[in-house]
Amino acid sequence: MRNMRTMAVVWMVASVISLAEAQEKASPHYVPADKHLSAEWMTSLTESGTQKIYRDAELEMLGMPCGGIAAGQLYLRGDGTLAWWWIANNAYNTGYGAENTSCFNTALGEYSVCYKPARPAGYIDQGFAIAVKSGEGPAVVKTLSRDDFDNIGFIGEYPIAKVLYETKDKPALPVTIEAAVFSPFIPLNAKDSAIPATIFVYTVKNTSQQPVEISLAGWLQNPVCLDLLGK
Repeated sequence: MRNMRTMAVVWMVASVISLAEAQEKASPHYVPADKHLSAEWMTSLTESGTQKIYRDAELEMLGMPCGGIAAGQLYLRGDGTLAWWWIANNAYNTGYGAENTSCFNTALGEYSVCYKPARPAGYIDQGFAIAVKSGEGPAVVKTLSRDDFDNIGFIGEYPIAKVLYETKDKPALPVTIEAAVFSPFIPLNAKDSAIPATIFVYTVKNTSQQPVEISLAGWLQNPVCLDLLGK
């Protein structure tokens, strides 16, 4: 028994000595002060870089949350229209689930809780339109969506999304149109950040050499009892 105690004491002393030696050899910093980072890499951290603009097929399944705090779920689609309205206790869950789990009855029909990549559904009729009058001719009216603009660009930099309404094959307008869409999100300003709203800011610029008259209009279907349609 005495020999065992002696061996235990010797082992403890040896362990303490080994730990002390390791601490002396160890660097006081786990991360070295000189990380051998190039000046070019350090400079790149503060450069703005290039904005990613989504177009064409990239817009199909794109959606960015833009609902106000405690105002329900709302998504902005790639063409600047709104979808996934969750504002009337219509909990259309998009989480994971099996095909045979429960479904919701919606204004668009039966909706499965299983997540499926698809264009966000916009069962409430909503949108904006622009009327452009140049010269003596009649005004040209176009809806601000993929229906009338075939080269829309989407820049998603949360909490602000930008939508560029451009054309590729369709006749161009004598103006450029850009929308900034967001819900209030102001650091250190909780009161204004809690405004239950989604804000659209349209910027229209005349690119022609003559005066242009511009009108913007919007519409929103009344969603009251919409889920009861056809019942």
